[in-house]
Amino acid sequence: MTGMSSHWLNSLGLSLAIALIISFSVFAEENLKLDEGEALPRSELSEENYKQIEKILSSEDFARKKTVKRWRFKYLQDDDEEDVYSDSEIEAARRMEGQGSFVYGLASVLEVMLWLLLIFIIGFLIWKYRHQMSEFLSNLGKEDAAPELPTTMFGLDVKKTSMPKDVVETARQHWLNGERRQGIALLLQASLIALLHDHDCRFIDSDTESECCARIEQQAPKNMSSFMRKLVSAWQQIAYAHRAPADQLFDELCQEWREVF
Repeated sequence: MTGMSSHWLNSLGLSLAIALIISFSVFAEENLKLDEGEALPRSELSEENYKQIEKILSSEDFARKKTVKRWRFKYLQDDDEEDVYSDSEIEAARRMEGQGSFVYGLASVLEVMLWLLLIFIIGFLIWKYRHQMSEFLSNLGKEDAAPELPTTMFGLDVKKTSMPKDVVETARQHWLNGERRQGIALLLQASLIALLHDHDCRFIDSDTESECCARIEQQAPKNMSSFMRKLVSAWQQIAYAHRAPADQLFDELCQEWREVF
């Protein structure tokens, strides 16, 4: 056994030496080309070594062939190398290739569906908000004009210059003089003027009392909207039903007016 191992090691060492010599020779020959593409002539020693190398390479030890059965990637396989595969391996490869094609096709379909969904959503949003977009585009670049405030509401003058200095005291004076409609009207008139000019509430001339209260609920604090509901109800009672509210209710309206405005 020892002799065989020694022989095998010697053969391996010789093989490595020969491989190095071949690599060096090939490298030297490739890099010593003439300009015309012809190789330089070898010396006698090089020619003798070359013949010995060719003799060794043509021996049985270096002429053996081996068939390997294993998976190989196509880009790793040499053109002159031929691997042998079993039928089951070939069938498995075909199935994998088919599955890959199916997955690729499914991904393409999903991509198209997602693009169509995105286009549908964008189109739906454009259609839904088309009026707002049209108004926005038409007003683009225009300066915001100051809103035109109404001058009369429910037949009452709501210009800011039409108010007395002490609203509550003047309203009480009307009430004590028996001018109860004028007393309620003055409280309502002063409230609408304050809402328009001091609290930026917006109304239009054609608003009814109920529409006015609905706008106040959207634009003013809760305590203010609650007071206006109560005051408008008293105004409707005396203006349309010709029934004056009780003295206690009028006093409450005067007190709340001072607290709210």
